[in-house]
Amino acid sequence: MDTQKFYEQFQAFLLDVDEPRTTPESARSYASYLRGANRHFSPLKDKNADYFAYVADLPNETRSKLVGEFLAKLQAEQHNPSSNPCKKTLGNYCSALRALEDFYQSSDLPFIPLPPTTPKSNNPSIRIVYTAAQIRRSFRSRLKTQDRFYDFGSFPCRLLGKVFHRNKEYFSLYEGLIDNAKLLLGNGGLASLREVRGIVIKDGFAYALIGNDEKPKPIYTQAFENGRSQGIKPMEASALSSLSLDHDQSLYDTLKDKLDKMPTLKRLGEDIVSYRQGRSFPNASAFTKEYYAKAYPALGIDRASLLKELKDFFSCLSLTLMNNRDNSSKNKGRPDSFPASGD
Repeated sequence: MDTQKFYEQFQAFLLDVDEPRTTPESARSYASYLRGANRHFSPLKDKNADYFAYVADLPNETRSKLVGEFLAKLQAEQHNPSSNPCKKTLGNYCSALRALEDFYQSSDLPFIPLPPTTPKSNNPSIRIVYTAAQIRRSFRSRLKTQDRFYDFGSFPCRLLGKVFHRNKEYFSLYEGLIDNAKLLLGNGGLASLREVRGIVIKDGFAYALIGNDEKPKPIYTQAFENGRSQGIKPMEASALSSLSLDHDQSLYDTLKDKLDKMPTLKRLGEDIVSYRQGRSFPNASAFTKEYYAKAYPALGIDRASLLKELKDFFSCLSLTLMNNRDNSSKNKGRPDSFPASGD
């Protein structure tokens, strides 16, 4: 990907998912931290090339693996007393890398699957620790940008974020959804993400730190092949971006079941479908910006009614932590959102 375009999209993503806490100035700082990390630690032989822009063009699973390796390298470097750059700068680089993980998995970049013959390649030497706050931020970022545009209606997360800008009641819906997300543990055990104080990636697998227990517990994932369940297996992971929160019932099915009981959201979704016809947009962020400025105001949407419908809708949603590879296999062949263009 073109380096300038990559950093422009990265900054736009940060503003979409974390406004108002992320300002244009802080988004530029994150981009600057990435450039610094690239300058000091890029494995590319061409030192004029940007490693992170290069990785953006690789398959999603490869992105997760490489950003995990890069983050592990930075975390290890933080314990080096003679490190250059200094520990504080390395901490800034790590923060930017965690945001980059979310961007790599977002709908702002095209989903690129691994070729079927590609072997699994988790690096057994990697150990990365994610705190509860980092985990929540990552999943919050992803959920708030998972726009869904179907032929019968829409669930436009980014647009709703603008409609309910700074509305704590609306954004608390995401917090509740994340709190109640389930983790599969050994021997049929379950935990909620609310109980998790950390996730450890070690030897190519994911472990959870639950409550006050100091011993990390192995996390399991539902295994799927061509949409068919194969039971559960230990959760393979190379970074937090290897993991996803999967809807127990697909968002497509839930929205289709409930939409007639949500007239305000239905009206908004139908207008979005109509607006997209014959128009093209480079990504979901660009569509949201244009639609919110040019079309949304004319609808005269009652925000109170819309919020009430969304509360009811969120109460029907439930999530389970899964490995991205199995999540993709589970949902293989199911309807997905339309591409960024309206064609």
